[in-house]
Amino acid sequence: MTDRHLNGKSARILVTTATILALLLGGSTQAVAGGWFKVAGGVSGMAMDDINNGDFRFYDNTINGFNFPDLDSGFSLSFHLGYDLSPEWSLGFSWDNQYARVEGTDVDITADLNLDANLFMTHLYWTPLRTGRWALGGAAGLGLIFPTGDVEITGEGNVNWGQGEITGSSGLALEIMGLAEFAMSGSTSIELTVGWRDATVDDFKVENRPALKEDGTPIVLDYTGYIVKAGVKFMFGGDGDQDRPEFD
Repeated sequence: MTDRHLNGKSARILVTTATILALLLGGSTQAVAGGWFKVAGGVSGMAMDDINNGDFRFYDNTINGFNFPDLDSGFSLSFHLGYDLSPEWSLGFSWDNQYARVEGTDVDITADLNLDANLFMTHLYWTPLRTGRWALGGAAGLGLIFPTGDVEITGEGNVNWGQGEITGSSGLALEIMGLAEFAMSGSTSIELTVGWRDATVDDFKVENRPALKEDGTPIVLDYTGYIVKAGVKFMFGGDGDQDRPEFD
């Protein structure tokens, strides 16, 4: 991951989150016993009405303005750290890289628009239904989203007309999802989550210049939409959750 994909604000939040988690895990033997790490990936939907319906001009190198095809979904990769508060409740912290890329044209000029975003979230998990190797429940998350990425303008003959970094202020992110977890062993499980995210950024800039719609109002980056993910979860430390299924 390059500096372009993780700005200074995002890095500070990631370090703070990791520090808080380390203190929580280190301060309670029960927390260490229920500690876990998860890697998950999947597809997330996005509204992006301002992008899909917009007509943009970058670097004064366009004639009619760029028209982009609909940007309505993108791959999402996340890393999670957490611990079990009890057999039914868990607390987790995550970093999620949301991919959002689209390419548009204006006569003989092409714009490659990269609207990737970083999300830093705190999740509360509830899994009241447990039978055999299965655990079913839900989760709610709250955090911040930061836009990253860039826009690159090229002309005929692949001539580079300009490339600018995309920045913006943070936006609030909310997530609600259902989950199903299947234990593969005493320390490894597979988890499927399906849910909904609400997340927008209303301060979108290219090379520190505000990105505006044709009527002069700011462009809003809207990452609101469905979430479908599958992940692998690894438990670590102590004797683990006593309610986890036992394996021979």
